[in-house]
This record gives sequence, C-alpha cells and structure tokens, in this order.
Amino acid sequence: MTISVPIEGIHWQSGRELHVTVCYVGEVSAQEVERIRSSLKEIAIPSFEVSIMGVGVFGAEGSIGHLWAGLEPWGELDALHNFVRLRLADMNVSISHLRYHPHITLARFSNERSKSLGTILEKNRDRCFQSFKVTEVVLFKSIPGKFRSTYQRLSTMPLIGDA
Repeated sequence: MTISVPIEGIHWQSGRELHVTVCYVGEVSAQEVERIRSSLKEIAIPSFEVSIMGVGVFGAEGSIGHLWAGLEPWGELDALHNFVRLRLADMNVSISHLRYHPHITLARFSNERSKSLGTILEKNRDRCFQSFKVTEVVLFKSIPGKFRSTYQRLSTMPLIGDA
C-alpha cells in the first residue's frame, strides 16, 4: 500500500505499527492480561477476508489527528469486535465506548491539515489497496510515544470457527 505525497507535519506509521484494533482495553495489570488471554484462547469465529478500501481522517478540519485506511466489509469485523467485547464485559474489563470503526491508522499529524492531504483523500477515497485474510487476534501492549506507539506482542489467538 503506497501513498506518496509529501505532507508537512505528518508522521507515517511503519509497517510493524500497522494493525486493526478489534477492542481497545487501556491500562490493565499483568493478572488481567492473563485473564484476557485465557478468555480469548478460543475465538469461535471463522477466518474471513477483508479489503483495505479508501482513506479518511479522524478529527475536524484544523485539528486532524489521524489518517486512516478503511476496511470492508464490516460485517465480519463487527462480529469479531462484538465477540471480544462481550468476552471482556463478562470479565468486567472496561473497553473504549467509542463507536467501532474498523480501520488501519496510516499516519498521525503534528499540525493542521495541508492542501496535499485533500489531494490524498480525493485520489484514494474509493481506492481498493489490497485484501487479506483475518485468521487470528493478537493481544498487544501499546507503549505510547509522541507521534507513534511501540507495540509488544503478548499473545496470539487463532480464529477457530468452521469456514
């Protein structure tokens, strides 16, 4: 996936930082991590294919924080999100209550939107970049930084439903 337009104040994510958030949990203890890992060791959802489609931004004009690529179709991603969300709720683990919007964060901004961002959005709004198969959920520890986070893989849980 390549978008190559120079933009002032943009901080592109590296390949190892690209991911799809299924549920954002926030700060939890090591004991809670083990409970989450145990609860999600069997994810009774079949693997599925999604496409990286179009781009957009989070934030209002003048205060845009993130450039993202969308994912379609949403149905299977919603089902996976709800499965994980309900498992976490059963354990009284709090998650973000923002409306789920499946995406891949491509970049973060340190200043206001420039004219070249409008060009990126217009040229790639309906573009299909590539497709991939979702076969697992990975539990990550996120270590925030100023413009990028570092992600440490804690556990991988395969989707085990019948295809």
